[in-house]
Amino acid sequence: KKLDTLTKYINAFYKLKAPKETDSKQAVIDAITGTIYEISQIAIEEENTHVISFLHENGNEIIERTLARKKK
Repeated sequence: KKLDTLTKYINAFYKLKAPKETDSKQAVIDAITGTIYEISQIAIEEENTHVISFLHENGNEIIERTLARKKK
């Protein structure tokens, strides 16, 4: 019985100590990167070299601007 009680307290303690926030900035970066990747795949399928070049040259800028906009 004491072991069960101790186990409950330990579980409760770790739930309280667990980080409550996820890294939202990284989640946004992952979502943007995934979106850029999917758009580039469509452009490859359609042989649209202009879109591929644009995304390649401006991918970091797209991420930076999106993150800056999210802060507003």
